[in-house]
Amino acid sequence: MKKNALSLLLPLVFIGWNVLCAQTYQVLSAEQTAHYSTRDTINNFFERIQPLEVSIQLKQSEVAELSQDQAAEALKNKMRDQAVAVTEEQKEVLNKAMQIALNRSQPLLEKHTFPDTVLLGVIRGDLYGPSVFFTRENGIYIPAPMVVEEQMETLIHVLIHEIFHIQSRYNPELQVLLYEQLGFYPMRDNPAMDSAFHIRTLLNPDGTDWNFYIPLKMGEKEVMAYPMVISKSERWSSSQSNFFDYLQFGLYPLKKQQNGYEVQYEEDFSGLPEEWMGPFFNTISDNTQYIIHPDELMADNFIILTQWLGENQKPERLSEKGAELSRRLAKEYGVKLP
Repeated sequence: MKKNALSLLLPLVFIGWNVLCAQTYQVLSAEQTAHYSTRDTINNFFERIQPLEVSIQLKQSEVAELSQDQAAEALKNKMRDQAVAVTEEQKEVLNKAMQIALNRSQPLLEKHTFPDTVLLGVIRGDLYGPSVFFTRENGIYIPAPMVVEEQMETLIHVLIHEIFHIQSRYNPELQVLLYEQLGFYPMRDNPAMDSAFHIRTLLNPDGTDWNFYIPLKMGEKEVMAYPMVISKSERWSSSQSNFFDYLQFGLYPLKKQQNGYEVQYEEDFSGLPEEWMGPFFNTISDNTQYIIHPDELMADNFIILTQWLGENQKPERLSEKGAELSRRLAKEYGVKLP
C-alpha cells in the first residue's frame, strides 16, 4: 500500500502504554491513528474494497465510477480525517475498559499467538456509524461516542469481541478449527463470481476472507451455502445515507465448476430462499444473531466463553444447543468450562 505523509518510520511516542498479563496495549495519538488505521498488510482490506462500497461510506455516488485503487485512496484520505486526539478523560476510560477486557480474555489468549501490543485508536465514527468498532492488523478503532464512562460495560463487551478478531487474524490454524465447530469449512480458493455480483460486495473489515462455506441440508436437499454481504443497490442515494441501509446478507449456493466453484444468485441478487435460514441456525446454534461472517459469529461466541469462565457458571440465556457449542469451542482452546 502507498503511505501518506506519515512515514512508515513514524516515531512511536505513545500517550498510553500499559502492560497486563504479558499483553501490552497502546493508546494512539490522532496522527498515529490516521497512520495505522489506513494500512493493512495482512487482510489487504484496501486492495479488496470495491468502489461502490467506498461511495456508500463517503456518501458520494460518483466515487463508484473510480478505479479500485483510486477509490481505496479516497477512503484512506477520509479515514485519516476520522482520527481523534484522545483526551485525558478518554484515555482513563480506555485504560479501565481494556484492562478488564484483557483480564476476561486472558484464559483464551494464553496458548495461542497474540501480538505483543494491541493498538487503540479513537475515531469520529462518521463512516460505518457512531457505535461501530473495527480492527485492522493489531489495532482496534473505537468511535469517540463510545469512549465515555456511561458506556463502560458496552465498551468492555465490544473490546473483547474485537480482541478475538485480532487473535483470529494471527492464528489461521485456530481460526479453521473454531469455524468448523460453527459448521464452516475452508475452500482452497475463493469461489468465482461474475463482475455484476463482485462490484456489489461489501467487506467485513474484521474478516475479509471469503474462502469458507457451510454445508446445509433440508429434507432430501443438500447445498454448499456461501455467506456473503452485498449492497442492495448499485448506487449510493441521498435518500439512504446510513451505511447499514445497504447491507444485504445472503446464503448463496455454490455451483461446481471445472476449476473450483462459482457463486450463484437470482436476478435480484438474492441467494437461497428464506427457508434455508432454519438449517443455517440449526447448524450455527442460537448463541448470536450477528451472522454476517464466521469471524463475527465466533467473536460473539468468544464473549460467551469469557462470561462463562469469569462467572464460573453457564450464562442463563444459553440454550442447550448453544451451551454444547460453547463446550466444543472451549475444548479447542484447551480450557475447561465450570
